[in-house]
Amino acid sequence: MGDCISASICVVNIFSKWLFARWSSIQNLPENLASLEKAMEELKAKRDDVRQKVEIEEQGSDRLQRTNEVKLWLKRVRKVEKEFKDLSSKKSVELGRFILCGLCSKNLISSYQYEESVCKMLKEVAHLMSKGSFKVVVGPTTTSTWVERPLDPNIVGQEKLLAAVWQKLNTDEVGIMGLYGMGGVGKTVLLEQINNKFSSSKSSNELLVWVSVSMNITVDKIQDEISKILGLYEEEKWKQKTVSEKAIIIYNFMKNKKFFLLLDDIWEKVDLKKIGVPHPTRENRCKLVFTTRSRIVCGSMGVDHQFEVKLLLEDEAWDLFQKKVGEATLGRHVDIRRLAKEVAKTCHGLPLALNVIGETMASKTTVREWKQAIGDMSSSSSSSSSSSAIEIAGMDENILKVLKYSYDGLSGKYVKACFRYCALFPAASALKKVDLIDYWICEANNLGVNQSRQSAIGQGYRIINELVRSCLLRNVDSGQYVKMHTWVHKMASWIATASGSNKEKRVVHANDAELHQLPKVNDWTRVCRMLLMNTGLAKLSGGSPNCSRLTTLFLQNNRNLVHIAGDFFKNMPKLVVLNLSSTKLEKVPKQLSDLITLRLLDLSSTMIENLPDGLEKLEKLIHLNLERTSRLKSVVGISRVPLLRVLRLRSSKCLADLNTVNELKSMEHLEVVTIDTSSTTALEELLRHHKLANSVQRLTIVEANNLVLSATDGLIDLTIRNCSTLEVEIQRSSSSRSLRNSSFDNLSTVCISGCDGLKELTWLLFAPNLTVLELRGSNKLEEIINKEKAAAQQMQGDAPLQKLEKLDLSDLPMLKRIHWSALPFPCLRSIKC
Repeated sequence: MGDCISASICVVNIFSKWLFARWSSIQNLPENLASLEKAMEELKAKRDDVRQKVEIEEQGSDRLQRTNEVKLWLKRVRKVEKEFKDLSSKKSVELGRFILCGLCSKNLISSYQYEESVCKMLKEVAHLMSKGSFKVVVGPTTTSTWVERPLDPNIVGQEKLLAAVWQKLNTDEVGIMGLYGMGGVGKTVLLEQINNKFSSSKSSNELLVWVSVSMNITVDKIQDEISKILGLYEEEKWKQKTVSEKAIIIYNFMKNKKFFLLLDDIWEKVDLKKIGVPHPTRENRCKLVFTTRSRIVCGSMGVDHQFEVKLLLEDEAWDLFQKKVGEATLGRHVDIRRLAKEVAKTCHGLPLALNVIGETMASKTTVREWKQAIGDMSSSSSSSSSSSAIEIAGMDENILKVLKYSYDGLSGKYVKACFRYCALFPAASALKKVDLIDYWICEANNLGVNQSRQSAIGQGYRIINELVRSCLLRNVDSGQYVKMHTWVHKMASWIATASGSNKEKRVVHANDAELHQLPKVNDWTRVCRMLLMNTGLAKLSGGSPNCSRLTTLFLQNNRNLVHIAGDFFKNMPKLVVLNLSSTKLEKVPKQLSDLITLRLLDLSSTMIENLPDGLEKLEKLIHLNLERTSRLKSVVGISRVPLLRVLRLRSSKCLADLNTVNELKSMEHLEVVTIDTSSTTALEELLRHHKLANSVQRLTIVEANNLVLSATDGLIDLTIRNCSTLEVEIQRSSSSRSLRNSSFDNLSTVCISGCDGLKELTWLLFAPNLTVLELRGSNKLEEIINKEKAAAQQMQGDAPLQKLEKLDLSDLPMLKRIHWSALPFPCLRSIKC
């Protein structure tokens, strides 16, 4: 009994000491808060001094940028500022807990925890103050803008012109040069060759900037493209700036640097001052080279010299054509070569036509087929083509005839339908392949919705590849996007509108800032597709047009659009694709739920806070995009959408918790998910559910502790930010140690930042198809691939990271090596350190 009493007294004493320590501590809270506020004022003043010094020295030299030490210090100051703001917001509540003249608290535990946070921040602020004195704030720049562009191996007839252009550019007399000529003559190819010549002679203090301009592009868009290349683009902050503010930022970055600016396909004068680009002069030795269809534009740009890019001579045209057709076809019969020369002449020396028809004729292996092709091209001129030249302003009848024949030779109705669909977008637009395929799938008449998504995606890529092989589309931006040449676009548009009839079957208004209301249409019942993109529309009201045949409605990128009336969708009974992305809509009308045929709904980059009312009524909806919805609070109820296959949530405010994951698990048709989470528990549950885990294509993990990531087959894009620790579990067959059985076969992009617990990333050996690797602000990262760890796991295979195209290694003060031996990086196009 006595022992029990003694033990009880001991426990009471320990608890009393614990309680007294916390009671004593919280009495200092008001004083410590005042000290913290004062310390933060001093830290902000020091931060401002460091920033000012950095900006002055960066602008004073074209070879300098802030050191990694300064970048890391500024980053930590920003983090402390954010934490201080959070603490300050709770100040009145915590001080309000005090009673008995500040001697005690209504909630001792809460007050003690708050006091602990204040003391911890005081120490961090003091530490940052002690580290904020820098002898050197800038160092040599390591950021590269030099990107070599892929070239077609069959370039013919530009050797002499390229040599002449290059010779002129290497003289101080030429600062601005224009390359002009008709569409399809090869101006872009010539500019790509100039780009690569600049790239091969690059210097560390020079900039190479390429911008595809095209028709109707705005100054704002050109500034955005330049800022991305220069590393000035932070999406949210940049979008909030005016054109004038952006111009000042670009100008101050470029003014002391030697640059080479290449502008492809300009249609009117580009005002360099409005953009912020310093004027190229003899003194600064900067260069501007642009392509245009108009010699008048060359004059308005004040060129120092201009070159005309002309049609190929007959011998040059034949040389290019036979390279495109190939000797395997031409050598099959002596008459085929003779007939091929006749076909080549019908292209009139235009490289675009020679490429397109050459690809088409490469599969014609008999004399009969070649004779038939010549007959088809000749007969078409007397029917549709003669009138089409009038319908398509500025398009030569003979060239249209050739392009139309290539279209006629496409295999299958799906391929032709998908090609015509591309003409819905503005000419020369970069079209993301995955988005195109999603549209095609949901349109049903192109790829259908009855087959599995994986099968439909495969078919979509096969169609794109056929169109690229036929030169009707061309790959851009590392093959993730495609573009259509302006003449091909005109031909496709004409075909899509029933060979010139039914002119109001499509309503297309893009990049029209003067459009503030629905365009006038004589008969809305004939409209099948409508694109009103990047216009001046602010609201859609005043009744619903009778769009009884409308299947596709694009309203994206209308930055002023804040309201859509409830009855706007009333008379659209066949609508299957609706894109409302990148608008300022805070709410969509509840009548949206009446669109029972809808298959794709894109609400990304809108201001919505909740899921649309009645979403569960959309029984045919298979694709819902809610990415970058910065106000979206929750997706509770999403499982009630019965057939949903694709759900995109990445970069929305709604971080997935355990309830969200459990709801996603119940969706039997879900095949693609993009998602963010900060919950370790939610992530563990997601990865534990095999079907759901393999549906996750893009995953962002933010501020999760003790993170364990299991490899999944479906993951394409992985971002990890501000996580203290990271472990990656790799599950392999016990019968094989080969990397070919890796579990990250589809992973192409990895971005990791602010993960101070990382020392190595050897698990990347299991991502053989990685193309983008961005590692930033991880203070303890010493190496990417660790030799001992690789050997311990007996990893075998070729040299790692062989498909890497972009590498960013910023703010990594402890990084010593990427790999224990030198790596060749055969595909690397961009590196930043």
